Amino acid sequence: KTVRSVLDQFYTKKKTPVVESMLHRLYGPLLWRALSSSNARVRIQASFVLVDTFPLRDPDAGREATEVCVKKSMAALASLLEDDIPSVRVAGATAASKILSSFWVAIPSKDIQSLLNLIIAKHASDATSSNVRASAVVAMQTLLEEEKTHAVLRPLLPSLGNLIHDKTDKVRLAVVKLLLHVKKIRGMKYYHVVPAHHLLVRLEDEGNRGNPTGPVSVALTDLLSNSFFPLSNTKKKVVTMTDIINRTLRLLTDNPGAALVFYRNASSKLSVASISKLIASLMKCLVMFIEEEKEQCLEKFCSDDNNTSTPLLDVVPEDDSKRLKHTNASLFKEANNVALMATIAESVSILWDSIKNELSKSQNETFNELLKEIFSGNVLTEVYDHFASKFENEEDFEDSKLGDCFRACVAILHCAGKLDEPNIEGLRTQIVKNLASLKSIPEEKRSKMNFSPSVSLLCVWGMTENVAYCLGSSIALYFEGESGEQDVEFCQQSNESKKRKSLVKVKASGKSTQLLPQLDMDVCLTILGRILKGSFSASVSARESILRSETAYSAIENALRKAQIAAENILKARVSLQPKVDVDMIRNIGISLECYGRFVLHKEAIKEDIPLGMPSELHALLDWISDVVVPYLVKLTGQDSTLRDLDLSMISGTGSLCSPLSSGPPKRKMNRDSSPFDPRLSNESFISAEASFNFYQEKSVFSSSKATAITAINSVLCTYAEWLSIRLLCDSTLTNKVSKWCQIFKTSDMTVKRTLLPVFLRVSLVIMKYGGNLDLFNEIIQSIKDVDLTFAEEAMLDLFMSSLVSLRDDKLLCEVIESTYSTVCSIGSRAADYDKDQDLLHAVGPCIRSLFMSLLRDGRSSLLLAQFMTENPNSGSESMYSGKSVRFHVLRKLKELSPQMPSLTKILAKLNDENDADQDTMVAGTSVFIEYENNDGTE
Repeated sequence: KTVRSVLDQFYTKKKTPVVESMLHRLYGPLLWRALSSSNARVRIQASFVLVDTFPLRDPDAGREATEVCVKKSMAALASLLEDDIPSVRVAGATAASKILSSFWVAIPSKDIQSLLNLIIAKHASDATSSNVRASAVVAMQTLLEEEKTHAVLRPLLPSLGNLIHDKTDKVRLAVVKLLLHVKKIRGMKYYHVVPAHHLLVRLEDEGNRGNPTGPVSVALTDLLSNSFFPLSNTKKKVVTMTDIINRTLRLLTDNPGAALVFYRNASSKLSVASISKLIASLMKCLVMFIEEEKEQCLEKFCSDDNNTSTPLLDVVPEDDSKRLKHTNASLFKEANNVALMATIAESVSILWDSIKNELSKSQNETFNELLKEIFSGNVLTEVYDHFASKFENEEDFEDSKLGDCFRACVAILHCAGKLDEPNIEGLRTQIVKNLASLKSIPEEKRSKMNFSPSVSLLCVWGMTENVAYCLGSSIALYFEGESGEQDVEFCQQSNESKKRKSLVKVKASGKSTQLLPQLDMDVCLTILGRILKGSFSASVSARESILRSETAYSAIENALRKAQIAAENILKARVSLQPKVDVDMIRNIGISLECYGRFVLHKEAIKEDIPLGMPSELHALLDWISDVVVPYLVKLTGQDSTLRDLDLSMISGTGSLCSPLSSGPPKRKMNRDSSPFDPRLSNESFISAEASFNFYQEKSVFSSSKATAITAINSVLCTYAEWLSIRLLCDSTLTNKVSKWCQIFKTSDMTVKRTLLPVFLRVSLVIMKYGGNLDLFNEIIQSIKDVDLTFAEEAMLDLFMSSLVSLRDDKLLCEVIESTYSTVCSIGSRAADYDKDQDLLHAVGPCIRSLFMSLLRDGRSSLLLAQFMTENPNSGSESMYSGKSVRFHVLRKLKELSPQMPSLTKILAKLNDENDADQDTMVAGTSVFIEYENNDGTE
């Protein structure tokens, strides 16, 4: 690069005859040979020199020599564009575009057509390399810099439009940058290259991919900004806020997902003043929609009442209201347009978030005051109450509309968090009222509600300790069995109150307080579960507020710890004296234990230690499980087998295995690149709205202590697996406990094994991934060989093996294959009662069959199995099943089920030849034995 920077001075003067002659004399013997070199890097460097020196000619040689030189250069470019190496093709596209852009008039049209055909037709559809596809788009952008190319490229550019939906970010970004360049060219329209609805769909999809503020989203926002927020131009008609609102409402109606992504990135293009005015106008629109809906309801049910005015009408001037209703009559006529109103509320919240930091600066104080004026008073309270009341009053409300109401409530509460609590009249009272009314809401509808935004707002307003005491006292009272309702007052705590461990009511003289009612246990656990769950912004805010306050943390921690005491009380009771199982109690014990484990994990994570240490509280839980609960369950299963199907889905639900810790240690590169476990093998949410919690399918009497023990084991091990997945390393002192856990699978109670199988599979998967310990896995496959699986359990085992294969750890996978293969050989050789026509994998049992077939169907694991059989020719040869070796049966299954791959086919052919020879030897030996028997043992 240093040498080239020196030579650049000569390249800029290459049109000077003396310099051009020198370049031809020096580069001529080298360049053409380098362009056809066998080394790809040499060809790439030569393409750079070709661009710098083109046309490499002798100025004194005449016109014919120049034509020959140009022809030779075009052939070299075509060769680069058709090269087998993707990086060379990228360099060829770059070189061709630069040369064509600079010498468009001088190059024959036939050569131009040939090069453009290679770039647009072949490179743009190159399925082998995203870099090649991106280079094709960049090449078109380079060519457009030359005005003379526009007439030729205008009809060709739409053929690149589909690349806007390419799976690679680099390609999509290149297309958007091309459209931004086209937008600046007079006579060309970017929406002729990519239709507008495709751009909106792409913008929405970028948000769905989890990166709404990524480079593609920002570039698309820049591209579409003039369409949805045109700026005033003195030469044209002045753009009013009414025009902008009309366009905004059209976007929010036609494509709300794209609108939310657009407004999330609007601050990169629009000024604080423009966004502030848009926020104020959208809030006025939302108020108008609410008032219109109320008017329609009054006309429908109370036509005689003419008093329809509300305080919300003061927010919108009458002239603005009439003008907006006139221009958007169809939208205002549509009754109960909850989806649009929810999207408007979310847009307001997102726009305010985008300029939050800028509003704190002194030069933007005017716009900050504007927003405070619009949102202060009882406006937010009235809007929030309008949507929140639908949860209680609308009996036949669709689930989608309830979801829209929730979205609107979350957005309004988020906006309220940006203002001081005294500036908003009545909202705190309304939140308390809604929490108090939860008991009257049906459980089915209540399970779909998320209360964390309300809790988060209270924490933002400095009421973290009060909220924590409310949750803690409600949970503690449930486990302690106390009756009566107690309330927690909203106020700041005094120093004396912090010393009390079981404080329920907090008092402060001289302050007006608002009581927070005692909550039901399931409501408390739902709120706490949502707070601990993860990435939702309101959950993160509330969680961080609680973790920062030692008083709040202690209140909740002490309450959750009572779940362990409640479980111990059940385990200590005599089985004969135990009442019938209280399903709700045991469910709440399990959820509380897992909440407790996750709660202490979050507290440990804020220390930012790498690797993440194990909290002493979680260590104590594991000791309790290993030393008390597991031995108790092992002893109990020998006495009682009346437990029916135990469904723990409420405790260990579905979702991502990723940690919910928002402030935990930064993930290292090895964690980002590792393959994630299948979501259905993990436990993101233990408060699943869709899950059910039924201990048994038949209402029979069984041991309450056994159900409690199983629930406790499930909850604690889920938390342990979560800790391992965050830590990325196994602790050798803890893996020693695995031997104790394995005792469960040595019992004869199949119901216990099947019930705990999901959590043990997950723990074994994490231990194998981060510790390489297969003890638990081996114990599982040995103990479940005789268990009859349901369809769901077979699917779970298949997912387990798929997740194991996805780890991309060949050493670990080889050990799993060896263990599973040995188990198949052992069980197959011991099969006493079998049908000679029955397949080997049916004889080894449904569990082993499911695990082994998962290995056979995967290309990588089947290849490793074939290699293992090649390296261990005696494995499985001595084990016999149905007159043939187990090795023979496994080899046959490999041929039937494994994917067709050249490497695998070659190994199987070799194994087949060896197996035929072994079978011939075995048949010969069997014939001699039969002849010996027929001759009564005489020669």
